[in-house]
Amino acid sequence: MGKELKMKRMTSLVLCVTILLMLLSCSNDDEVVPNQEVTVSEVNLTTQLSSIGVGESVQLEVNVIPKEAGNLEVFWSSTNEFVATVDETGVLTAHAAGEVRVFAISIDNPKKSDLLDIRVLKEAL
Repeated sequence: MGKELKMKRMTSLVLCVTILLMLLSCSNDDEVVPNQEVTVSEVNLTTQLSSIGVGESVQLEVNVIPKEAGNLEVFWSSTNEFVATVDETGVLTAHAAGEVRVFAISIDNPKKSDLLDIRVLKEAL
């Protein structure tokens, strides 16, 4: 009986270890990992504007995708601040006649940006 009891114990031990390893190796792939950062994948200027008159201002609109990204803010810039400037909220102000290119660059992912070419006319529209 001693040999038979040892075999039963050994079989039980192997079975328990196998079940334990199976349970430890299981994972829930649908589980959302906390603190996993979502980064900006797209920046789109949605304002339809090709020209503006000297002295005029317009609010530029931007769509940042995905909405779940950690930081949806953009950095605004103008290629010719003598012709037009754009402030940190996206308000474009025309100062002198000429052409300017305005950029909206994701702060979260600077590789993602969009641009808008604008002609500033001598007179308001």
